[in-house]
Amino acid sequence: MEHSSTRYIRWLQLHRHLASLWTGLRQVTAAGSPTTGSYRPYGLDCSGYTDWVYKTALGVTLYEGSRTQWDNSYAITEAELLPGDLGFMAVPGTVPVNHVLLYAGKDASGNALWAHYSSGYGGVAMNSPDYVTQYRRVTGVDLEAELPITPEGGT
Repeated sequence: MEHSSTRYIRWLQLHRHLASLWTGLRQVTAAGSPTTGSYRPYGLDCSGYTDWVYKTALGVTLYEGSRTQWDNSYAITEAELLPGDLGFMAVPGTVPVNHVLLYAGKDASGNALWAHYSSGYGGVAMNSPDYVTQYRRVTGVDLEAELPITPEGGT
């Protein structure tokens, strides 16, 4: 198993590689999404971004919609977070619009870093928002296993 700092660096490199592929505006078509009809990279919002990362990096489909991603994951504690886990702003149904993010690890100061599509940042961002209150792991995904691809796109 990789050391946690090594995994963190690999997830950061993978995020940078995937973000470099994240180009071309398309219309969001997700049914029920408040962003439907707007133009975003690949036509995706926050849940579309997390699904796209999982598909691209791990070959796993999370499906569209933060509620569906919530339903296909299980609760973990903040102490259990591994790079690739999901963070949510709130429990679905308790807020009008939810937000889903990907945990990337901690920075040198110990702050949690989250990768997510943010309309406020105009695209993919990696930062430490203070609104993440729910931590979840995707069902059936082993985040402690070796990543199947390298940032250069090889195996």
